[in-house]
Amino acid sequence: MRHKKRNTIALLVVSLILFCVQAGVWAKANAHEPSETAKQNIIGHHQPNEMAGVAGMGLLFAAFVLASIPRREPARKTRG
Repeated sequence: MRHKKRNTIALLVVSLILFCVQAGVWAKANAHEPSETAKQNIIGHHQPNEMAGVAGMGLLFAAFVLASIPRREPARKTRG
């Protein structure tokens, strides 16, 4: 657990990137349709892939769990 802060920040950044990818997938899926009805028909029949969003949520949860683990002080040896 020496690099907990760095790993937590890395997980957070990767999850945010995956959320941006998911937003791009959804924006591209319905950007070129002339009307709202046409957009709903296309999205209803051919829904875009949501794996980037699911992976982003998983990594965000992992970053939360990693950040919430308290640091443990190393055990000191006593002479006696």
